[in-house]
Amino acid sequence: MGDLGHHLGPKGSRRSPASMAATTTAIGIVFPAIVIIIIVGLLWAPSGAAAAADLMSDGDALLAFLRGLDSYNQKVLNNWSNSSSPCTWVGVTCNKDGDRIETLRLPSSGLHGSITPSTLGLISSLTVLSLRSNRLSGPIPADLTTPTRLKKLFLQH
Repeated sequence: MGDLGHHLGPKGSRRSPASMAATTTAIGIVFPAIVIIIIVGLLWAPSGAAAAADLMSDGDALLAFLRGLDSYNQKVLNNWSNSSSPCTWVGVTCNKDGDRIETLRLPSSGLHGSITPSTLGLISSLTVLSLRSNRLSGPIPADLTTPTRLKKLFLQH
């Protein structure tokens, strides 16, 4: 039998236990580091699917707001539907990447009724909300203060 303190390496060469330990240590450090880098990269950069889900959620919130009203001018809001991107809807402006709604401007749009809770407040990137010159009534939902980016709110009659 051969020397028990050495193992065969590539092409039959002998490797010392210290060499093998160094290789094992390097692999033990490098592999987890690579895994961590990949995980952080996946979590940090939003995927196209996640961005689409955010925009879809924003669109769903707008449609829920519309359904909660007593009435609205259908001619003004005729293109609000799941069959098109909310970024193309009347009164809606999205961010430069087109993946979140930033402004909703619907002045004088024939909106009648109250703002249903858990609708507009779910649009977390909303910076401007203008619903002035409509016939809205009732309390302002508490969750409307949830969009931390909301800078301008226009609700006057």
